[in-house]
Amino acid sequence: MDVDSDNFRDAIPLFDEQVRSCDCLVIDLEMSGISLAKMPVSNGETLEQRYRKYRKMVDTYAVMQVGVAPTRLSTREGDGGQVAPFTFHLFPRPIEDVAHNPQVLLCSSTVAFHRSNQYNFQRWLAKGITFVSRDVDALLARRDAAEEDKVRKALAGGASPESGWGSIVLSNDRDRALVRQSVALIESMLADGASEVPLPSMNAFLAKAVHQQVDAMKLERPDARNLFIDSRHGEQRWMTTRVAMNVSWEERLEIEEKKLAARRQRTFDQLGFRHIWKRICGSGKPFVLHNGTLDLMFMYHYFEAPLPASLKEFKQCVSSLFSAPFFDTKVLAEAFAPRYNFKLTALREIHETLARRGDFAAPRTPEGFRKYTQPPPPPPPSFFSAAWRRLLRPLVPPAKPTKRATELYHEAGYDAMQTAAIFNHFMRHDVEHDDAAAGTLRRKVPPSLTNVINVNRCLFRLALGLDRDPTVATGYFRVLCDFPSAASEGQIRGWLAPFLAEGAAGEARSVELKWCHAGCAVVVVHRLQDRAQDPADSGDAPLQRADERDFSARLSQFLAGLPGKHLTLAEFREKQEQEQQELENAVSVPVPDRLSTQGVRKHDTTPDDRDAKKRKVG
Repeated sequence: MDVDSDNFRDAIPLFDEQVRSCDCLVIDLEMSGISLAKMPVSNGETLEQRYRKYRKMVDTYAVMQVGVAPTRLSTREGDGGQVAPFTFHLFPRPIEDVAHNPQVLLCSSTVAFHRSNQYNFQRWLAKGITFVSRDVDALLARRDAAEEDKVRKALAGGASPESGWGSIVLSNDRDRALVRQSVALIESMLADGASEVPLPSMNAFLAKAVHQQVDAMKLERPDARNLFIDSRHGEQRWMTTRVAMNVSWEERLEIEEKKLAARRQRTFDQLGFRHIWKRICGSGKPFVLHNGTLDLMFMYHYFEAPLPASLKEFKQCVSSLFSAPFFDTKVLAEAFAPRYNFKLTALREIHETLARRGDFAAPRTPEGFRKYTQPPPPPPPSFFSAAWRRLLRPLVPPAKPTKRATELYHEAGYDAMQTAAIFNHFMRHDVEHDDAAAGTLRRKVPPSLTNVINVNRCLFRLALGLDRDPTVATGYFRVLCDFPSAASEGQIRGWLAPFLAEGAAGEARSVELKWCHAGCAVVVVHRLQDRAQDPADSGDAPLQRADERDFSARLSQFLAGLPGKHLTLAEFREKQEQEQQELENAVSVPVPDRLSTQGVRKHDTTPDDRDAKKRKVG
């Protein structure tokens, strides 16, 4: 279901209904940019360094779409569960009276990418739902409470809501004339028995002067007991028309009730997607992402609060905000890769690989959510038994998707639906089943895959419940650095070949190579008979057996004879953190006054410079 400002209010009850009955919430985002040209990322970074780059990126760009797919899981054979995908189109709007004026920056490459996927930018600009953070939500609540308090005091017989500032004395003849004109119009209205009269255009200061005159008239004239001034705002808050009114108490109350309803509607519209965000946070349902670190950071920054300065604080904030666990289908796919032989773990490749299997089942979509549904492949003839139908199904060509269906990737709701289909398949085939309801997902999925979120091109994964983040793979990690920058991957594998070949009988070895930059690469050596991690790694599974410790020592001894030098992950983390600290210290060093260039033109010189030149000439 596509949701924009036209149908947002109607979509909320449907969203509530789907969330109540679902087992998990699958979320995907589309942003206006996800790269910074001067801050490239690489494997040669700690997660703290990557978080700081991502934090800058998140603060630079904006959210364009949020796809939320409430999903009912199923463990029955051939049942893909049920998915109700929502695609919320978002565009931030200014709120003048709380000084909220968000900026939207577009990355040209991202715009070209979205355009190639048929994204409707006109709809985004014209009908995008606005969104605010927790702080702006609180400002709007205080604003509304103050406005309602003013009205209550006025209805209780106190002074007019805008008659503050004490006694106003006008010193300008033009201002005094405008106030006298306004009072004359009001007196004429009272004399004629009329119920209202428009007042001349004026600023807020002069309006308060007129309000004070009205308060004095209410005390002096019996026919002015119900007199008040009604402020009517135009499309912009500063376009205000003031009308003096003299109506009965019941009519006044009806007017104020209508204005209160209009204020509540205004606040509802100004909160926008914040309504959905609060429902997501309070649902208590598990959350499913795909490659979701940036998604999580964008959501927290724009819908909750500015991202904290450090990764540790961010993890604490997310853990306190959400009571349910997170799952990342990219992490799950890489964990279950031996069974499925995934060549790539991008969303589209995972889904297409699973769709070719006979045990994969596409999810159902309820009425009103079938924009993305494709016709299922025709079943084999019914005279075959169920077992034969399962065997023959991979041989039956699937229905050819329409051109529009192939263009839906990278639309947030469609990606969320595909992620839900992948997650349901993994839950049905790759984890321990539990017949209890949704809250048992934490027990179904291994703890090592729960609350662990993938980070692109990084050695580490974001672990929300741990102080130390795990690595992307298990094995013996070493960082090779300072070797010849012209060395290729084939050369490095050639350097490692003698070590890989010298394994004892039954000790199969393999190597995985991850480039950081020229002259630096990460080597992960695997012994296929164990899945232990080097204790110098994240510390999640330290080496316990003597043969593992001996293997790690022999690896270090062998690498010492290669060009350049090698570091364990512990040494690598320490080196990177030290370099980051030195960089921060260099940036934070204050510039001495005598070296300050503020206010000095390019060719200006300081007095010290001029004295030195005189001495040199002399």
